[in-house]
Formats: sequence, structure tokens, C-alpha cells
Amino acid sequence: MVQAFADTLQSNLVNPTATTVRPSDVTLYDATFAIGARRMLIPRGTITPFFSGGFAAHVINAEGPLIKGTFVERSLDDIAAGMFAEAGVRVRLLRRILFEGTVRGDLLSGFRSTQYYLMGSYFFGEPRRGGSGR
Repeated sequence: MVQAFADTLQSNLVNPTATTVRPSDVTLYDATFAIGARRMLIPRGTITPFFSGGFAAHVINAEGPLIKGTFVERSLDDIAAGMFAEAGVRVRLLRRILFEGTVRGDLLSGFRSTQYYLMGSYFFGEPRRGGSGR
């Protein structure tokens, strides 16, 4: 394993008598699968805070010419499972336009992740009224 990494480094040297390595990007892919529950604190409000929690799994793959087939690539590749928690706020700007901002943290076996995102939604149909049937 270590010899394969050393051979890869040697093959990427610009000048074999020097220690200059040809730069190479390393791409990291992360596919996430999760199941959880969300609690909306003010369900019908214009501004609705919420929090969520549940279970998540990440499939992580690292690729790049410099690490291809080495122990570095194998150590970065991972399948990890654990829990996640997120908190955010949903804002309804107009009747059919909604924005949501979220911060999420995943605590997994051997892997930690923090994510934040902003999402916008447009609803083509009229929003449904709550369960009273009116």
C-alpha cells in the first residue's frame, strides 16, 4: 500500500531528482441518505422556525490522479451512518413563494459534516387550508 503511494508520487514528479510533485485535484463525492422528522414551531405563520432530527448515511468517494489506487484514496473512501440534527426558518414572502434557510449537522461514525443552505419554492396551485374543511 505505501509502496503504491510512493510509486504514484514518483510518477507525478516533474523532475525525478527534485521533490516537486505535479499538482493534481482530488475530488470528493458525498451522497447522503437520511430519514427524519421535522417539528414546525408556528405551522401557519409567515415566519416559521423548525427543527429536525433523524438518521443519516453518507457514501463518500475520493478520486484524483495523485491518490489513485493508494492508501490515501482508500482512507478517504467511506460509508458512514449516524444521526443528524437541523434547525432553520421558513419564510412565506407571497402566497405562492416560500424561502427556507437551514443549518444541519451530521454526526456519523468516523465522519462529521456541517451543511447550510437556502432554498426557494414556488407553488403552482393554491395553498390548502388546514383540516377544518373550509
